[in-house]
Amino acid sequence: MTNSLHLDAFCQFWEMNFNSPVPPLPQQPSDLSITQLEQLRMFDGGKLYQNLFRITDPKKLPANLARDLAKGIVDYQNKDLYREHGWEHEAQRIEQAEVEYQQKKINDEIAAMEKRNAETQARNEARSKLSFEQRMLLEPLTQEQIINNQMKYHGRIGR
Repeated sequence: MTNSLHLDAFCQFWEMNFNSPVPPLPQQPSDLSITQLEQLRMFDGGKLYQNLFRITDPKKLPANLARDLAKGIVDYQNKDLYREHGWEHEAQRIEQAEVEYQQKKINDEIAAMEKRNAETQARNEARSKLSFEQRMLLEPLTQEQIINNQMKYHGRIGR
């Protein structure tokens, strides 16, 4: 019996989650109630669910999923296909990777913002130590000032 490998894990799952006698090892998802099935999906990252119910026969899987499983490739775009065909643990790994990726993006954005703020603060502190004349030299010229300077240079305006 191939599922006998999972008897201990199923008994442990049942005893941890339910106060009723342990039923026979389920052969298909419909052997459990919706509540029991959802508890099983959450248990141990979906490993037991996947071990009990995953479809491994390539003839019963979409070709792209069968190909990826045969090659050991995990395609994040097929997360729903994994779940639909009993590969719950793989689907949860994909979801966890997505969460980690989003968190890393947020952390990178926060770090970049903190760096910009620190640079701005350092620049402002350095400017605050300068004299008024030195600060004025650092200010960019307005468009009007640039035009006036050009006209002065070409002699079109009085100095």
